[in-house]
Amino acid sequence: MKRLLTYVFCLSLFVVSLIAWLSNLYGWVLPIELFSHFQAQYFIISLFFILGLLLVSRDQKIQFLAIFTVTIISINILSWYLPFVANQTAENSNLRVLVYNVYKNNESHEKALAMIRKNQADLAVLLEINEIWMQKLKQLNKAFSDVLYSSQINDRGIAIYSKFPLENTSKNLYGKSDKPILSAELTINK
Repeated sequence: MKRLLTYVFCLSLFVVSLIAWLSNLYGWVLPIELFSHFQAQYFIISLFFILGLLLVSRDQKIQFLAIFTVTIISINILSWYLPFVANQTAENSNLRVLVYNVYKNNESHEKALAMIRKNQADLAVLLEINEIWMQKLKQLNKAFSDVLYSSQINDRGIAIYSKFPLENTSKNLYGKSDKPILSAELTINK
């Protein structure tokens, strides 16, 4: 019975680890992306499997392999909870990000622009923009050095305004729909 449980725990741990690793590594592929949201749950489930494995098996090679596997999963999520260590000073370590759904039918353009300016964001991501919003948002070009917007402006357009240079930018459509996806990299404090 212990041997059967050892196989069950090892196989379960392997499957959970494989799902966690692949979904983290290839999370931008649509079917795999659905599994990428559960990294913490994969870690917790794998802890139960390793606990069961440690209780039924005395084989040190299997125990080491199980601990190694859980360590790989933990790398995906422990970085969320451990403090980031870098050579940063208090003056330049804060990044202000604003994500704002302007709502395509919103006609309070000046109020929205005033709110964006008031927040003094370093990076502003605006959602549901359309042609009218794009015209109104041109006023922000003075405050932000880089702008990226979805080339297909419809009621689901996106715009990214940044005070930092946007690098490796791309514009895509989500799956087979007309929903835009924007991607960019920023270099902040090296």
